[in-house]
Amino acid sequence: MRRPVLLVFLAMLSLAIVTPVMPYRAMELGASPFMVAFIMAFDTVMLVLTAFLWGRFSDRVGRKPVILLTLAVMPLSNAILAMGDSYFWLLVARGLAGLGAVAIPVLQAYIADATDEETRTRGMAHFNGAWALAFVVGPLIAYLLSRMSDDSHMMIGWSVTGIAIVTLILAALLLRRVVPRVEAQPPETLVAAPEGGKDRLGMLRWLGHGISPSMLTRAFALPIAAMTVLALVWAQLDGTVGLWTSVRLNWGATELSLAYLAAGVAGFMTQFWFTERAARWFGLVPLSIASTLVVAGSLLLPVFWIEPWALLVAMTLAGAGAATANSCYASLFSKAAPTNEQGAAMGLCHTGTNAAWIIGPLLGGFVFQVFSPSAPFLVGVAAAIIATGLVILLPLTRSDPSTPVSSEARGNA
Repeated sequence: MRRPVLLVFLAMLSLAIVTPVMPYRAMELGASPFMVAFIMAFDTVMLVLTAFLWGRFSDRVGRKPVILLTLAVMPLSNAILAMGDSYFWLLVARGLAGLGAVAIPVLQAYIADATDEETRTRGMAHFNGAWALAFVVGPLIAYLLSRMSDDSHMMIGWSVTGIAIVTLILAALLLRRVVPRVEAQPPETLVAAPEGGKDRLGMLRWLGHGISPSMLTRAFALPIAAMTVLALVWAQLDGTVGLWTSVRLNWGATELSLAYLAAGVAGFMTQFWFTERAARWFGLVPLSIASTLVVAGSLLLPVFWIEPWALLVAMTLAGAGAATANSCYASLFSKAAPTNEQGAAMGLCHTGTNAAWIIGPLLGGFVFQVFSPSAPFLVGVAAAIIATGLVILLPLTRSDPSTPVSSEARGNA
């Protein structure tokens, strides 16, 4: 499992290093505020449009070929970033970065293939932990590189090009063909499978580019819905927390960076040392509910106590809670998906969560401007409670009526 986790870290590290320099590079090239916002979201838009299709393709041809193909796009993207001297080429670089980032959900499907019911949560936790670690280390590297040269965008561009090449080579050498373990799937569905199989769902399959009846089960759909809603919590706060700290605390970029660092470290530590153990002790569904409620409760702190300590505690607890919840959600829907559709499952999940990262900042900015600077925190609380409600419905759909399941086994399903 360490091999794909290492590749997730390296792939995300490239993106994490590039992200801090992008808005400033765009402004250097004459971009307006709207153009800056658009280019920051463009890679996510490309990922949303292609993640499910590439995931489904990996179900058919194998994970490794798709991972190598998408990772091969990243060096080109980063080289264009280093050499690009216009907004157009910066946009091309971001679009290619979005296509290359499709390797991430396919790597997550690779981890799902390599794990069983008992180790799935650990695999998803390590996946999310590598993601969190990349966004702790990446900005620090970007800071150091930017201090070394006046042409920081060029140095960063060529540095991440090198990282992308190393990632591609390691993927070619380390990844192997994994035979998915066959596991029983929950029988209940949101839409009953029709007799004869395909006719009545033909249009739905066409509209969903291959969504099968197995992806309409409650046990599959509800964790993905909860994960998408929880992503909306972070996304709309991410677009406004800088404004809030400026208005309420008179903070600058340095102080806010420390708050993000606290959230990232908390998320990383919970993934590698807490989530799997807690899931074994309490079960995935109870842990999902508890960790999501931690996110909701933590976001109330800055609303009632407008103090630096309140924001730091809130971001630390929210980072830890969201990291744990996301790993539980991923484990739940991965277990509910057929073993031959893990790529499509992960692609669909990343489509939803990345769509939330596009919509979230717009929502946060709207409520910040129209209502109050604290409104995004309250929206985050409401969204986390909605995610909790979705997870609460899961215990009703996790057991197979045809197979007796003990209460202990049901809690750990």
